[in-house]
Amino acid sequence: MATFRPSIITSLLLSATLTAGSALAQSDDIAATVNGHDISQSMVSYQLSQQAAQGQRSNRKQALEQLINLEILKQEAKKTGLDKDAKLQLEIAHQTTVLMANHAVQTHFKAVKADDAELHKEYDKQVAKIEGAEFKARHILVKKKEDADGIIKDLKGGKDFAEMAKEKSIGPSSTKGGDLGWFRPKTMVPAFAAALKTMKKGEYSETPVETRFGWHIILLEDVRDIPKPKFDDVKDQIRKIVLNSKLAEYVTDLRKGSTVVINSDDKK
Repeated sequence: MATFRPSIITSLLLSATLTAGSALAQSDDIAATVNGHDISQSMVSYQLSQQAAQGQRSNRKQALEQLINLEILKQEAKKTGLDKDAKLQLEIAHQTTVLMANHAVQTHFKAVKADDAELHKEYDKQVAKIEGAEFKARHILVKKKEDADGIIKDLKGGKDFAEMAKEKSIGPSSTKGGDLGWFRPKTMVPAFAAALKTMKKGEYSETPVETRFGWHIILLEDVRDIPKPKFDDVKDQIRKIVLNSKLAEYVTDLRKGSTVVINSDDKK
């Protein structure tokens, strides 16, 4: 069944922001103090929410213990001057940018929806791109052309294709009588795919087909149109595509209102 993939331009950012859970609202009472630095209850709640998002089971006591250890390590890093390390400062700056960007998108998308009309329109657009056929075929693969010519002669003499494949083929499908199952031409090497498109159902290639793997004799067993997926089966994928498109438009609009100067060395 065909599937639809969102544009990679914003898929990671979108998936992160649409699924991210905010920390549980809670008063900022102090949960613990480490060398004069307070750890708030809301930070404990945030730690719990992050662990839950990653599939980790924890409780408030465990989350607090982890935060205490992290705070001690952070203070030790400052003592040894690691907070002035150029690489660490770069990592902090990058994480700050990513977090701010994610929250900007999350805030924007609170008011952005993808209604059924938009989803059906995008579904029709994606389905229209699905064209062509799937093939069911067998093949016999050998190293030398003269071997392939000999097999074709035997087939013309009445030998069974599947039995010949089991006996002669060096391909991994030989144990299945050369059966390749259903596939789309684009999944095969070009010469193999091109040969299939010239054949009729029930025919085998009377001229060996050369690829980087060797020489093939191909038997085309059946052809069918690529099945179109049902709307409900791909609705979630379609929604991601629509929301990604909206996000791309949002970012494009923001860029239009921004002054961006790219150093000539980084334009390549």
